[in-house]
Amino acid sequence: MRAILLLLIASFILTAAAEETTVYKRVRPDGTVEFSDEPTPGGRVIEVPGIQTYSFEPPPPPAPPQRKSESVPPAEVRYQRIQVTAPAADETVYFDANGMPVSVVVKPELQPGHVISLYLDGQRAARGSSASFTLQDVYRGTHTLTAVVEDGRGTTLLRSAPVTFHMVQHTRRP
Repeated sequence: MRAILLLLIASFILTAAAEETTVYKRVRPDGTVEFSDEPTPGGRVIEVPGIQTYSFEPPPPPAPPQRKSESVPPAEVRYQRIQVTAPAADETVYFDANGMPVSVVVKPELQPGHVISLYLDGQRAARGSSASFTLQDVYRGTHTLTAVVEDGRGTTLLRSAPVTFHMVQHTRRP
C-alpha cells in the first residue's frame, strides 16, 4: 500500500512538474504527508524543477542521388612526350632556401583530370596540374628526377626519362 501511495505521489509531482505548476506539501499531525496543487493551511511550497524536455526534429530527407553525366567520356588521350627540362641532365644546381624550380614539358598539353607527379630519387616529391614546380628540401648530392603523367585514378600514362642533377650546398665557415 505504501508503495502505491509513493507511486501516486511521484506521478503527481512529475505531472505537476511537467505542467510547471506549483506544488504544496503539508504534514498532518498524525505524520502523513499530503501533496496538493492548491494552497492548503499549514502547507509549504515545494520547488519542483521543470522537467527536461527534448523536441525531436526528424533529419531532413536525404538528397536524391546525383546522376553522373551520361555523356560519353572523351577518347583516351595519348601523350607523345613528357620531359623534365629544368634542371637539365647532369646540371649542377646551387641550393636555394626558397626551393628548387622544376619545369616539365608535356605533349599534347595536360588534359583535365590528369596530373603530373615528380619523383625525386624514387619518392614522390610533388604532384599537380601545372608543368612548373618548386621542390623544397633538396639537399647536396646527386639526385635523379622523373616526371609521370597520371590519370584521375592514379594510373601512369607516360613516364619521362630520368634526369640526373647535382645539388651543391655551400657551407659557412667561421
